[in-house]
Amino acid sequence: MSLKKNQSFAVFPAKRGAEKSATLIAAMAHVKDFMTDAQKSLILLREGKTALDSGNLKGALDCFTQGIIFNPTVSLFNYRAICHKQLDMYNEAYFDYSYNIRLEPENGAHYCNRGLCLAKLKKFNLAVEDLNSAILYEPTAGNYFARACVFVDFGRFADAVKGVFFLGFPCRFPSVSS
Repeated sequence: MSLKKNQSFAVFPAKRGAEKSATLIAAMAHVKDFMTDAQKSLILLREGKTALDSGNLKGALDCFTQGIIFNPTVSLFNYRAICHKQLDMYNEAYFDYSYNIRLEPENGAHYCNRGLCLAKLKKFNLAVEDLNSAILYEPTAGNYFARACVFVDFGRFADAVKGVFFLGFPCRFPSVSS
């Protein structure tokens, strides 16, 4: 799915009067007027990743948000969602993964990540729906495991076990000798 010129995304801009982070100011020094918006967003993605790797979550978040303003891409939304999750901002992460789903509707990882955010927001039914969608698009052990963990978190142990046995993993219990 491609974006139209007039299509907009919520970017959770900083509050009025809030100062730009030092990380964003340093990153913007690499952005030049002659560059295309895509080039500018790639520079901000690179600088944001560097900040994220060094543990500067707020600086990384600012870089990814500014990059989204220039050119909204799946990578920028994904990294910004990672920052939001690490800052316990699950509602914002949910929206970033929702935009990723709009851009790549058949990518199971986006549904899985959004489902895990919904679980943190205590929205069990929606979380399971997203995790089922993740399994539909990508039936990987990781997606089944994520769904089983959500079932366990909400006390539905039988459903968790059913989901894992559905994978067909051989289940061997140790024999007890008396």
